[in-house]
Amino acid sequence: VFVYLAPGRTGLIPMAETGLSREADLAKTFPLGADVEVEVLEVEPDGRRMRLSRKAVLEAGEREDLREYTQRSEPKQEGAGFGSLADKLRSALKR
Repeated sequence: VFVYLAPGRTGLIPMAETGLSREADLAKTFPLGADVEVEVLEVEPDGRRMRLSRKAVLEAGEREDLREYTQRSEPKQEGAGFGSLADKLRSALKR
């Protein structure tokens, strides 16, 4: 997939860096004129062509989502969790 970056600047997203399977329809995923968020992997010495990755952007988003999820799901205070089943039974039997 070729990406127009600026006048005189073109980037290439190799198939392995699209984040899609080999059987995927690239024309549907990357329609002509669509905006694509990419990460620059490599720049040729003349600076005119670049190797880009959409897969790196997708993976970074997944890592960020996982980090946010784990921060949300961790108990804020000690003892704020549900506790073990044994603890629940002990407290029920004490009553």
